[in-house]
Amino acid sequence: MARVPYAPPPPTHLPSRRAKAAMTILWPAFLAAAALNGLFFSLVDPHDLIVHGAPLQMDRLAAYAIGFGICFGFTTIASFMTWSLTRPAESQPIERRSPYSM
Repeated sequence: MARVPYAPPPPTHLPSRRAKAAMTILWPAFLAAAALNGLFFSLVDPHDLIVHGAPLQMDRLAAYAIGFGICFGFTTIASFMTWSLTRPAESQPIERRSPYSM
């Protein structure tokens, strides 16, 4: 008798629309922010930065974290704009009325 390969049961919980949208927006933004942060701080030392005419008085790790937060914010905005422009329009039912009705 032939053995049937084991097939796992189908998932009982699928992500909601909102969760899918969040994953679609935040994951590419995170990857882009990590790449941008790595590129920027591989070229610039945080202690060489000058803010309002004074050198940045901050620990390197704190500067990396703040830089990542800024990059993540901008790339999240860009990713959200891309998501909102590429999602399909929600179809609205067309109201069909007789031209003679009031």
